[in-house]
Amino acid sequence: MAKKNKELKLDDAPLRKKVALLSGDGSWRTHSLPKYQVPSITMNDGPAGLRKPYEGPSPLPEDVQNNTYKATCFPSAALNACSWDPDLMKAFGVAVAEECKERGTNVVLAPGVNIKRNPLGGRNFEYFSEDPYLSGKMAAAFINGCQSEGVGTCIKHFALNEQETRRFTYTAEVDDRALHEIYLKPFEIAIKEANPWMVMASYNRINGVYAAENKYLLKDVLKTDWHYDGVVVSDWGAVNGIVEAHKNGLDLEMPCLCGKDRNTVLYNAIRRGQFKSVDFKNSISRLSRLIHRCSSTEMGKVADYQAHHALAKKMAERSIVLAQNDNILPLHNYDDVCVIGAFAEKPRCQAGGSSHVEAMNERSFLDVINEGRENPVPYEPGYSLGKTTEEAAAALSLDAADLASTHKKVILFLGIPERDESEGFDKETMRLPNDQYNLFDTLYAQNNNIVVVLCSGSPVEIGPITRARAIVITYLYGEAGSEALSDILTGLTNPSGKLAESWPVRYLDVPSATFYPGNNDFSLYKESVFVGYRYYTSTQKKVQFPFGFGLSYTRYTYSDLVVDSKKLEDGKKLKISFTVKNDGGRNGEEIVQLYISPKDPRAYRPKRELKAFKRIALKVEESAVVEFVLSFNDFSYWDRKSGRFVVEYGDYTIEIGASSENIRLSRQVHVMSKFEGESERFILPNYYALSTKRPFALVDDEFDRILGRHYVNDLPNKSRRVTLNSTFKDISDTSVGKSCLKAFKKKASGWSYVTTQEDMERECRIFLNTPIRCIIMGGVSDKKALALVALANHRPLKALHEIIRGKRK
Repeated sequence: MAKKNKELKLDDAPLRKKVALLSGDGSWRTHSLPKYQVPSITMNDGPAGLRKPYEGPSPLPEDVQNNTYKATCFPSAALNACSWDPDLMKAFGVAVAEECKERGTNVVLAPGVNIKRNPLGGRNFEYFSEDPYLSGKMAAAFINGCQSEGVGTCIKHFALNEQETRRFTYTAEVDDRALHEIYLKPFEIAIKEANPWMVMASYNRINGVYAAENKYLLKDVLKTDWHYDGVVVSDWGAVNGIVEAHKNGLDLEMPCLCGKDRNTVLYNAIRRGQFKSVDFKNSISRLSRLIHRCSSTEMGKVADYQAHHALAKKMAERSIVLAQNDNILPLHNYDDVCVIGAFAEKPRCQAGGSSHVEAMNERSFLDVINEGRENPVPYEPGYSLGKTTEEAAAALSLDAADLASTHKKVILFLGIPERDESEGFDKETMRLPNDQYNLFDTLYAQNNNIVVVLCSGSPVEIGPITRARAIVITYLYGEAGSEALSDILTGLTNPSGKLAESWPVRYLDVPSATFYPGNNDFSLYKESVFVGYRYYTSTQKKVQFPFGFGLSYTRYTYSDLVVDSKKLEDGKKLKISFTVKNDGGRNGEEIVQLYISPKDPRAYRPKRELKAFKRIALKVEESAVVEFVLSFNDFSYWDRKSGRFVVEYGDYTIEIGASSENIRLSRQVHVMSKFEGESERFILPNYYALSTKRPFALVDDEFDRILGRHYVNDLPNKSRRVTLNSTFKDISDTSVGKSCLKAFKKKASGWSYVTTQEDMERECRIFLNTPIRCIIMGGVSDKKALALVALANHRPLKALHEIIRGKRK
């Protein structure tokens, strides 16, 4: 039904009523004030499709599973970014909005645009890229699509949420250049180009200050410099200091099951002048604007799930990456082919955590390829997705080897089980499970015509698998991904996806490998701006598969580069054009990339930075002229002394490539600028001459300089006093901590998605990584949380006092 856009009467509401709007009404809604024509706003998760909890009576309707409404499970952001297709992301946003409107969701908590700093990041599958420009452009397209349908988006997680280890409490120690050039840039692009209705403040601290109470981040940058007019909401449970958060730029705290506690604290803070009236009014104004934006949207119209399934397939088709091919693909059909690998039967179409969708129409690869066949394609699991004994693993491997020996070609599915890759914890290794490497070796001894399909949320070490005739990277490909994969393997679809992140040869090659995720609550961003390909290209470090790389069943040639001027000055544009031709035997789509490369810069800079890209469709023997326009500011970097983006005069190379390491065309231009950068080569030698051995491991003094202060590399200290920000792991050796873990296990055992021991271990890992203050998300009062802290500090009388009179600041 259509919502009537009534005029809000907030000015008539008393202060206590308005204060209630600054915290949630339960887990997913804002407060309503019916007397003053203020409706509630509903927010739900949605990076890979809508995740809306069912709150109705039993029995459950057919479209509800695990107490969650079914929805289209689209590919994860990690795969979507490999399409390099903003138009596709816009269509994705429209589809998600249509499902939101059916379910009465006003704002979808997506997209996530944090940078893939390290392959072990537990939430990498939920983010687009290691590159800020690509991330920002893909996010902006999704936001524009979703909000064009009257459903708001909430871009997240602002900012530097690049790890899950102690994610509620760690501090990202980062220099200003990396902060602005790498980690804030995707947010800036998306906010300026699409204006999401909400921005979610992350759990972590930035240079010691919690994101949800970070004045520089929320007030100075977001609201003042970027002129953002929407609502800043906390990540669920991210608020540390209630008054500090709201006076420094937070507008809405979520969730809130203890509303009276919050209202009293904020009301008293306003009356005492701790929370200034101007800041309070600003938050109310932003919330009012959000309500207006949501209030005219027609809700209740049934979404077209069949069309959305087709879109999910199209997204996977355009994104799946052919990373290696020794003339074995396409297969054309599945005759004399066998399939091995448990993921063929139980696909990894998504990962665990808040982005998990109850898929409307998920299909396995075996279901797809056997549809209509009289004799199913032979299959063996080859390995177990759960824990198993060495004897059982060996038996599975031998059965698979027997099958491989009797067929000409093998399609082998390998990947990371969901138990090892989920929100809430970081991965422990970049390697696949050992039994999968062993399985490949065993199969290769019998049959070397192997096509490997890699299913994971982030890069893995390939190792011996490089001997495969072909490697196809699917990431987490959504409910229709198996259909898309089958069409690619058989040649019905020409693969065109290109990697949105670098795939290192081994984990120790990663620039942050030796100091990620940090000691205790300190995460050091020593690599500064040298993230991903910015490091690998600058050092000429060999990678397994480079950023921007992907193969096709056809071939493209680049020619005729034209740059309309040899010089560029402030206020002018640089027009670039070149020709791309499909010289192969199949119709296809190519993704062309434009990088800039500074020549002898005075400030340390990466060798190559992405500044533009375009996806083009070409028929056989067809040519197309591709045009790009660069502005003066595209050549800028952040100058920490002046605190702004600047453009250094000098020579730059315009590079046109098929990947970050496959530059096809180049042309030098001179940028005219009054700014002359200051060389710091003698005081920052390691940032000017990067090492490929233990990168950034020994730059402590230099890191101090670019950070602008001496950093503290804190080590775990068992004698430290327990606080609300201590995790349950920190108190796991106390009697009260053991009781909490026991109670959690009992509660988790009743959850529908906890069915195995591996499931329980995963949930316990997440629980132990959570600070004590977050138990309020389960409805526990502030007083009880404070009492728990006192008991963990072995102060029972203090615990009694907290139960009676405790107040959280």
